[in-house]
Amino acid sequence: MRIPYAFPLAAALALAPAAPAAGQVRLTAMVGVTGSSALVTDQIFEDIELKPALAPTFFLSASLPVATRLRASLDLSYGSSSADLTESGQDASDLGSIGVLTAAVALEGPLVSRLSWRLSLGVIEYLPSEETGLFSDGVPVAGLFGAGLDWRQPLSERWSGVAGVRYDFHLFTTPTLEAAGFSGSQQVSRVGLAIGAAWDFQ
Repeated sequence: MRIPYAFPLAAALALAPAAPAAGQVRLTAMVGVTGSSALVTDQIFEDIELKPALAPTFFLSASLPVATRLRASLDLSYGSSSADLTESGQDASDLGSIGVLTAAVALEGPLVSRLSWRLSLGVIEYLPSEETGLFSDGVPVAGLFGAGLDWRQPLSERWSGVAGVRYDFHLFTTPTLEAAGFSGSQQVSRVGLAIGAAWDFQ
């Protein structure tokens, strides 16, 4: 089932708890790459696998303090890569490119030195360039759990450099797969590495 209002809802949940803290807004932008485990595997008749290639990814976060050592944020990311369906290790078909859009609310806090932790809950949507094959009936929005680490290096009073590691987990299926007899959902893990900059302002 699609969730047409999932992204606006995620934004509202992220910003609502932070409203009382009017200052110290932080915007963080990073670019990097994201790797993913297989979206589809089938070993009943032959080995079949659909796995996206490494995806150049853009990360954007806006956060506000909610406690002395805790911040709440709205995190957005978008990446796109090719995806090939392989059968017994041989390329079977090119499914074009697949964009991946995520929106999540997160909590973050200091860990050690300039290293901070973050935990997030949100949604993920796959945006295939061609709605054919297993994407012919679309791809439902799925729930997403994420975790990560950020290293911040102050550059000035307001600016800092950032290096981040992101991990997230979700379940993947499509109506076409379910119609073909795939009763379960594939467990998908993704890992991203990124660098960028953060800007603190009142």
